[in-house]
Amino acid sequence: MLKKLKGFEWGYVIVSITLALMGICLLAMNNALKALAITIGCIVIAGGIALGIFALVDKRRSIGFAFKIFFAVSCLVAGILTLIFNKGAAEIIIAVLALLLIIDSSFKLNTTIMSKRYLLPLWWVELALAVATIIISFIMIKFTPENLSTASVMMGIAFIIDAISNIISPFCIYVYRARQKSESLAEAKSELDGKEE
Repeated sequence: MLKKLKGFEWGYVIVSITLALMGICLLAMNNALKALAITIGCIVIAGGIALGIFALVDKRRSIGFAFKIFFAVSCLVAGILTLIFNKGAAEIIIAVLALLLIIDSSFKLNTTIMSKRYLLPLWWVELALAVATIIISFIMIKFTPENLSTASVMMGIAFIIDAISNIISPFCIYVYRARQKSESLAEAKSELDGKEE
């Protein structure tokens, strides 16, 4: 039993819990995307200020100093623009999150193929969840809703679907890897039996 627990893909469970919490937050709070844009703007401004202070404290005035000052000013400008135009920043955040969901779901399509190959019973559920996540994410990128509340709800649904998919994935991966291993052992045994004859 302990060996099975060690072999289990616990990273998927942690990612799944994180995605589910993000999805619930996006569904529960209408202004979550706007708040996220403002938070990111504040973090970028704080990073720019810290980088600027570190550059000014250092007494050397080399090319590295110029780069640090340039990036500090860039961070300040980007952070201030994010705070002022937080709706536009929220749209960029939507596009980035949707793109990440598409990439994650594309990897799950490989899990679906392997699950179908080894006749796992939940392969079609995994396929349906991956395709649903890709479709919602593509819609969010191509036709981003004007209303951030609608966008927040759609992103929340996509995150929750992906979270469910991440809960199913480790079971599929564990079973098909075990079946791959037993298949490989059976092939090796048949080869040895063939050589002995």
